[in-house]
Amino acid sequence: SSNHDDMLDRAMIQSDWKDNLKNAEIFVRMLSLSLSGKAKDGIIPYYINEKYPNIVASGTDDSHVVYGTELALHGHKGPNGSRGNINAFAKLPTPTITGHSHSPAIKWGSYQVGISCGMKHGYNSGLSGWAYASCTLNKYGARQMIVLNKETLTYTSLY
Repeated sequence: SSNHDDMLDRAMIQSDWKDNLKNAEIFVRMLSLSLSGKAKDGIIPYYINEKYPNIVASGTDDSHVVYGTELALHGHKGPNGSRGNINAFAKLPTPTITGHSHSPAIKWGSYQVGISCGMKHGYNSGLSGWAYASCTLNKYGARQMIVLNKETLTYTSLY
């Protein structure tokens, strides 16, 4: 679950299908799922779990630990209701891999990946820490951050 998912779920409650007739049919279907309780973890996880039964779409309070590392945290929500950030995740007793901030970072047991989409979105301008970065996890629990330089098509590995 992520703040991206939450935005769609909030739109179901706060918006009116009549304001967007082009998408009214799908809006009403999603609203029905929300109101019926079928999409208890949100609309996006509901559709992922329906279409791809072998993929588990985690809810906000779910845990998914693989090789000792927590993978179910998007990074927008932190411990004890706080806002998510690498400093908060670094204090947890379990290693984590999160996203959300779009800037890769490693602090103690917390790895934070970057983006894998376009850099320009209209709301972000000026200096930025955004970078193309992913994290791998091997069967021994070791993580490796891979940061790509899109201009030179070279990469850096961080452990």
